[in-house]
Formats: sequence, structure tokens, C-alpha cells
Amino acid sequence: MEREVKTYRILLRAAELEVKRAQEEEEGTFFMRIHTILLLAFAVEAHMNHVGLSREPDWNDVERTKYRTQVSKRSAYLEWAGIDESDDRVVQLIRLFECRDQLAHGKTVTLNLDGDGPRFEMAGIAFPSQDWEQVASSPSELGAIWECCVSLMGDAHQRVFDAALAAGAPWSAHGYV
Repeated sequence: MEREVKTYRILLRAAELEVKRAQEEEEGTFFMRIHTILLLAFAVEAHMNHVGLSREPDWNDVERTKYRTQVSKRSAYLEWAGIDESDDRVVQLIRLFECRDQLAHGKTVTLNLDGDGPRFEMAGIAFPSQDWEQVASSPSELGAIWECCVSLMGDAHQRVFDAALAAGAPWSAHGYV
């Protein structure tokens, strides 16, 4: 007996639930949006791996060598999906991964209070911020990233797996659904 686990679906659903929770609850919404940033970024990366496995049978062996950097992995994903790097949604995808990297590899930083750059508001005061703080404090900015990334994943999924099916690939060989 076998069971196929599509990690990207689980992570995307978890992110979706965090968005919903942040809309329904007042306390802790900033932290719920941080969870959403991380879960969405991991969902997109898991989808890249899902697509990669359909395109390269030895994906599990080459993913960390041939596509070692996030940029090379993203470029391959977009190429396989027929999505141009100039697509406006790609800007939001890049921003999502930059926020994820800032959080996952967090460093203590000193920000200039008088400098230009991203800001987030707390208690009526606009503080300088790293990009992830700005996104986590703004439901509209996170919403824009969410919409672009989910749309991009949907288009990528449709194009890649329609092509695989047209080429005669079995429906569930690599979890095409």
C-alpha cells in the first residue's frame, strides 16, 4: 500500500488557515502573518520540487547540486511553466523569498531612524524595518504577495502537468494532480 503526500498542498492550506485566523482575531495578527510568510514560501518551494520531479526523474539527486541556489531553481521552475521572468507576479515571488530568507537567517540589524526604506507602523509610529516586518504588518502587502504566488503556482501547475499528460505521462506517476 502506498500513500502520496503532496507537501505543497499541506503547507498552502496551513498558510491559508493562518491568513483566515489573522483576519478573525486581533491579538497576535503580526505573528500570524509571519507564519503565513514562512508557510507560503515553503509551499512555493515544495511546489517547485513537485514540478521538478515531473521534469527531471532524478530530481531528488540533482535538486541540491544542479539547482543549488534559489535563483537557479526559480528560473527552471518558471521556464518549465512557460512563465516569463518579467511577469509582475515574479516580483512578488522574489519578495516572498527575500522575506523568508530574512526570517530564516535572521540577524540583528541596526536601522537608521531617519533613513529611507521600508517602514512599519506600531502604536501610531512609523518605524524603519526590514522588508519582512513591513509585509507582516500590512495585510494588503501580504495579500498582494499571496495572490501573486498562488496564481503563479496555479499557472505553473496547469502548464507543466497539462504538457506531461499530453506527452502520455501517467496521471498519478508524479502526483500530477
